[in-house]
Amino acid sequence: MAQLQKHLISVLMENEAGSLSRVVGLFSQRGYNIDTLNVAATEDPTLSRLTPPTITTADKSEQITKQLHKLIEVVKVQNLSEVSGGSQIERELMLIKVRATGVYREEVYRTADIFRAQIVDVSANLYTILITGDAGKLDGFIDVIGRDKILEDWYCTGRADAFFVMAKVVLKGHIIIPKTNRQVILDELKKHIDLTRQESGCLIFQITQDNSDADKFWVYEKFVNKEAFDFHQARVRSSAWGVVSADVERHYEPLIMIDD
Repeated sequence: MAQLQKHLISVLMENEAGSLSRVVGLFSQRGYNIDTLNVAATEDPTLSRLTPPTITTADKSEQITKQLHKLIEVVKVQNLSEVSGGSQIERELMLIKVRATGVYREEVYRTADIFRAQIVDVSANLYTILITGDAGKLDGFIDVIGRDKILEDWYCTGRADAFFVMAKVVLKGHIIIPKTNRQVILDELKKHIDLTRQESGCLIFQITQDNSDADKFWVYEKFVNKEAFDFHQARVRSSAWGVVSADVERHYEPLIMIDD
């Protein structure tokens, strides 16, 4: 059985309206999964760079690059994981708001100094801290600070010639609810919506029935960060909704990271 690996693909494409949707559409049409979607203009304003990391086999990764080459808008495609042999330089940047009151204020200050982080803004009850390094360093900083003290965070990840901006997580698309056991599913869906909206990391969770297709329900989810989204997914898998919705068709767009 072919081994699944993370492949970081760099796509240089024309910076024109519709180019991004056609490239992303190729992934969804062929069943390729995109972990995150990050795109920005390059030093040449007529070109944009899209860097979608995807977890797949080496054969499928090669298929992806070949299919991308066929698109008119695409100028150049590179599998950075193969080009660098897995030795690409990776750096992440995190801007984080931390609760700093009472005895914790000095503790947060000392921790930031130990990790060589910068306190870029100070208020009466919080610090805004900037820290760079590999994923292990940033995760270690969060563990030492304590996740309960974190109010907001933004991530930027630089990998080879790619630059990612990651913050809030958005998932959108639609689901198809079968007629079999529909009422049971709809009853559990109401509970699922209520429970999700009670999650501390949930910003928006909307599921609305389509006006022309009674089987189709539009989904829009927004979470404060990837960790909150992963927590939600883990909860759903072991919930009553996760059981009764096993036969529900899910049609989602690739996960989007935004920094609004």
